[in-house]
Amino acid sequence: MSDSEADVTQPADDVKPLAEPAPKAFVRGQQGGGSASPVSSGARPVVSDPVPVPTTGRKPEFGKYIVDKRVIGGKSECWEAHDLRTEGKCFLKIMPSPTFPSEEFRSVEPVAYATEVNSCNTWFGVQERIWERLKEVKPGSGSLVVPSDFFLHERRYVKVYPKVDSKGSLTHEEATMWDQVTRERFVRSLLFALHDLHSRGVVHADIKKENILVVERPAGLIARLIDFDDAYESGSPPSIVRGTPELYSPEVLRNSYPEDFAEFESHPLTCASDVFSLALVLHEVFSARGQFPVWNGDGSNDPAHRAMLGQIPAYDSLGFGSEEFRARLQQCLRPRPSERPSVEYLMTALGLNYE
Repeated sequence: MSDSEADVTQPADDVKPLAEPAPKAFVRGQQGGGSASPVSSGARPVVSDPVPVPTTGRKPEFGKYIVDKRVIGGKSECWEAHDLRTEGKCFLKIMPSPTFPSEEFRSVEPVAYATEVNSCNTWFGVQERIWERLKEVKPGSGSLVVPSDFFLHERRYVKVYPKVDSKGSLTHEEATMWDQVTRERFVRSLLFALHDLHSRGVVHADIKKENILVVERPAGLIARLIDFDDAYESGSPPSIVRGTPELYSPEVLRNSYPEDFAEFESHPLTCASDVFSLALVLHEVFSARGQFPVWNGDGSNDPAHRAMLGQIPAYDSLGFGSEEFRARLQQCLRPRPSERPSVEYLMTALGLNYE
């Protein structure tokens, strides 16, 4: 899973202090998680009294979710668990931010408390809308690993994911050993995953090897796309776009460092940003040369900046696909997002039609 932190968007100007104490309840259902049904419009997540954040020394309790063991999850606190209702294995990810303000803070700074509550609710609302769109993906497609539950627990937001049996994340070392048929099948499934996402107006915002699982099926290896913590609605990015800097598109780099790249044209942040990152990942994974020059901390030599300068890197042979497909991947690295092909356009180059 990604170790990137979730964004807290700015509160509205008309926020007023809450007139009375919020009830001690959770976003959905009982303490420790609720039903997977949508939160009603305008619902505000509320919390119980502050408690210490769980540490590696003890297992937290999530009501109907019983934790088994802690697993590596970057900056997020992650646990393998099982659902008491179904006995199904699952994966709990405790979001590093935002953190719901405490009742103690409310008594000291009621106005600031109301502002933070509004920020949390704004963030939660965006995440909720994205989650609802992801749940529209037909279950049989198996392309996206979508959260099965999402709730507030002891001031921390928790996402519950189904446990996926996989060979791990995509790596250059493994992929270079695949034959042409395996490579093409895998990339086809990855394009299907992104099409499922983009057709619903959602930008993943952190396309990288670590977020692409390699899953073995009877017909061969397929990709499953995970981690939508940094996702946003196309054209409506958060105030801070996170993701992985070395895989930023030019427009995300320009948006993230406006003073450093002020001489370059600004563009809206849309699904085209994912297309740029996808082209970088496919090159790094499948080409003999490997990755493009890496991020050096100031953006001066990363692929996005080089593309902004017109120095679009050339693709090596990928070991699969037609010349047309490789040409279209090359177009994915163009500095202007409007000039990049869509995922659907890439699919046609591999002879795919989405139904």
